[in-house]
Amino acid sequence: LGYDFDFSSRITRFAANLIRKTPGKQQANRDKKVFENAPCLIFIFGSDEKETWLKVGQVFERIALKACSENLSIAPWAGLVEHEPSSNEVLDVLNQQNKKKLLFFGRIGSPIRAIPHSQRRNASQIINK
Repeated sequence: LGYDFDFSSRITRFAANLIRKTPGKQQANRDKKVFENAPCLIFIFGSDEKETWLKVGQVFERIALKACSENLSIAPWAGLVEHEPSSNEVLDVLNQQNKKKLLFFGRIGSPIRAIPHSQRRNASQIINK
């Protein structure tokens, strides 16, 4: 294992092990509670093609930037997209079988804690003259 989101491999292995050992029912109950209390859910459907995935990424970028500008948080849930039986169930429940695949799922809401703004550098610190 290498690095994942700036965490050392030791922490990455610990987190992966912790997730594996969390009882499925306990995790499902926790996820269900979060899901039921989300003020807004985002579903993006489409074909499983590279171009479509790139477009979905661009749409997510716009949604995330707009949410941030409105002091909202967005939390993508990749697991629902990647777990095919769950993804297919979403297609059935929302009557979207003709869309072929769930490509993005996330939730938007007000953060529980204030989100600190990331530091920004002046352009002069980045651009060589």
